Amino acid sequence: MRPDVDWTSRVAAWNAARASRLAAEGELTGDHIKPQRVYAELRKVMPRDAIIALDAGLAPTFGQDRLNYYQPRSLIMALDLGGLGFSFPASIGANFAAPNRPVVNFNGDGGFLFNAQEFETAVRYGLKNISIVMNNDCWGSEKAYQKYAFNERYVGADTENPRFDKYAELFGGTGF
Repeated sequence: MRPDVDWTSRVAAWNAARASRLAAEGELTGDHIKPQRVYAELRKVMPRDAIIALDAGLAPTFGQDRLNYYQPRSLIMALDLGGLGFSFPASIGANFAAPNRPVVNFNGDGGFLFNAQEFETAVRYGLKNISIVMNNDCWGSEKAYQKYAFNERYVGADTENPRFDKYAELFGGTGF
């Protein structure tokens, strides 16, 4: 460590800047709910002992910074787009490993559909798994790349999804 740097003050400043940014994101409005606003609302109600599984992709990855982790072994994530679909089965494993802790899984719509059949597993074993699917009817990362790299010429980026609440109900779960 460099003795000429006041790390305590520097970290305090970073924490204050983060708190300010997160507070501003809680004020976002509009016709569509941005992931930043979703996380702002969830910070208000997430249990402090929750295990959080974040999928790959833009929307779930926001949770690295925008949620709070109060206990060890509370964050599960793949860290890369190559892990798309990872978090739902990982959250089921977390339910088995820590049955007394709430488990919340975050997916984009595309990532959830990679392993959505595992909803049957969660219901069959009576797991209290909470899955939040941020649905924007597209492959968000791919669409973002195409927007900037190809002047908004989109190929294969838009999708049509099922009603995820009804999907959960088809397997005997509860959907909202």
